[in-house]
Amino acid sequence: MIAAPGRDLRNTVLRINLFQLFNTASFTLVNGVPMILFFRELGASDFLLGIVAALGPVLNLLQIPATRYLPRIGYRRLVVGGWSLRTGFIAGMALLPWAVPRIGYEAATATMLLLLFAYNASRGASLCGFLPWMASLVPEGSRGWYLARDLFFSAAANLLILASSFLLFRGRSSLTTFSWIFWGSFAAGICSLWLLRQVPDVPVASADRSGSKDAQKPSGSRGLLNLLAFNGLTASSLAAGAVFWVPLLQAEYRWSPAAVFGLLAGQSGVILLSLAFLRNRIDRFGNRPALFASVFAMVICFVLWLAIAARLLPIHPITLAILVSSWGIGFSCFQVGNVHLAMQLAPREGRSEYFARFSVVNSLALGAGPILWGAFLAFFPGGKRSIGPWEIDAYVVLFLCLSLLMAASLFFLARLPGERTPQSSPAR
Repeated sequence: MIAAPGRDLRNTVLRINLFQLFNTASFTLVNGVPMILFFRELGASDFLLGIVAALGPVLNLLQIPATRYLPRIGYRRLVVGGWSLRTGFIAGMALLPWAVPRIGYEAATATMLLLLFAYNASRGASLCGFLPWMASLVPEGSRGWYLARDLFFSAAANLLILASSFLLFRGRSSLTTFSWIFWGSFAAGICSLWLLRQVPDVPVASADRSGSKDAQKPSGSRGLLNLLAFNGLTASSLAAGAVFWVPLLQAEYRWSPAAVFGLLAGQSGVILLSLAFLRNRIDRFGNRPALFASVFAMVICFVLWLAIAARLLPIHPITLAILVSSWGIGFSCFQVGNVHLAMQLAPREGRSEYFARFSVVNSLALGAGPILWGAFLAFFPGGKRSIGPWEIDAYVVLFLCLSLLMAASLFFLARLPGERTPQSSPAR
């Protein structure tokens, strides 16, 4: 039976949740759709958009070399240092839109890419301390509750930011609009830093001080390979699917930025409801049901985008409602279930290296998806080809492949080792 979290644990998790609220708001504004739209304003190609979307995941590779400094620096010092650096780079991003008329679009594109590289590099190197820190603070029997709460606060921040962006972009957008958005990210970043400093530090666990052969075998080498294969397929598909519906709707259906933000806000609302439903159920029933539900929901979502790209389905409120619902359910179930599974399979020794490997594989998949599919869209022969009732173009092929990749991930999910019985939280 899972014990209820105690007051001290609840207070600690609340600080982490509030940090995540402001951190997500800051991150979403400079590393999400607003940045994609800013590069679109500068005339970026689909291939460049893929690179922009991939910078964060790819630079998470820096976690692996950074783990060797974790025992000497400590959890909080390493994470707070990285977050402080990246917040400083946001100020440069906020100033850049004002300089575009003076330096030109090409120079502005190169400068923003450089700032995004520095921002994501400082984040990536410091991220290696976050999951081990949280795993040390939160007992195993309360981790599903913690993850659902944390993602709920993140989704709430997304909903607030996207609703505000929808209102901001209802009028005629300009480069000045993006500057105000990035300054909002800077302010949220300062708030998240203050809250992060309130989270209690803990000594670096012995499991994080040195690696061992067990670090490579969370539940046997075959279990690790199945976990990484599952993450590679799902994360790469989710990353591409989260980006390329935007140029599809803008190019083929002439959607405005305000309409894009409105659809994103609807997705965040469904994610909030899904996370509220998952609140204690991961700890009670395990992560398998959530992960299977995630795969099925995302297949439905990508098949619908396929039908829209092929002109088999119209852009109708009912279609959009199903799209928003399937994405929200799939995304929330994957986020909670996947991290819970990774924590469950963590070895007794070499834990920081294990979490770094898990995060890096996830990040490589997240980065490879947008880059590879962005290159595919850039070099695919232009125009549409009619095959019966279908109108085949690059977006049709893209969403067909994403649907198949998500379905293929079920093979590796089914082969993962069974779940351990959760331990009760010692907090009362």
